[in-house]
Amino acid sequence: MTVIRGFLAILFFLLTILSGPVFGGESVSFTWAFFLKPKVGQVKSMAFDTPEMVEGGELLRIYLELHKRSFLYVYLFDARKDLYLVFPASGSFYNGDVPVGYKTYIPSGREWFSLDNLKGTERFYLLASTKRLIELEKMTDRFLATADQTLKLKLLKMIEKIAGDFSGTPEYEVDPVPVHQGEWLNTSAFPPPRVSAHKVKATGNYGMILDMINNGK
Repeated sequence: MTVIRGFLAILFFLLTILSGPVFGGESVSFTWAFFLKPKVGQVKSMAFDTPEMVEGGELLRIYLELHKRSFLYVYLFDARKDLYLVFPASGSFYNGDVPVGYKTYIPSGREWFSLDNLKGTERFYLLASTKRLIELEKMTDRFLATADQTLKLKLLKMIEKIAGDFSGTPEYEVDPVPVHQGEWLNTSAFPPPRVSAHKVKATGNYGMILDMINNGK
């Protein structure tokens, strides 16, 4: 028995060394990026180390990729004080099996969001959870069905609380990874160039608030 216990101890040690960084308990893993096409120049990836400055007429696109069993939610509270569910399309998205490596561009195809000239802050909430946020999904679906303003305020308060709770993750890694910005804005025989995305791996849940400040113009 002593020999067996010694062998198992050595095996565990080797597996720990070979497996790389260890994250205790459940973890989330996903990749995200916001691509901005300025009026002049090439498409760039937005870092959000500080609030990003944008202008009316510039183009925006979002990239998301799920890894493992992570539940990702993205909301926008815009300069007009309107609240939108950016991802997933509805609360029922996670009812089925979401394949590992699921990726999407928002908007899809060749489309990009065109920023308007309204000055103010466009605030995105990015929430990644180890479990489905059922109550958040239910309240979101009720709001989308009714557009009730009182319900909107309750939903926004819930989103802000979750973002605050999730932002205190003690262990996480963010690595730059190259991804395509999507398809060209015009017809081209060449593939679009690669830009940088952010691959996140976190112990437990993970949340971020991403602010874009629109200068208008």
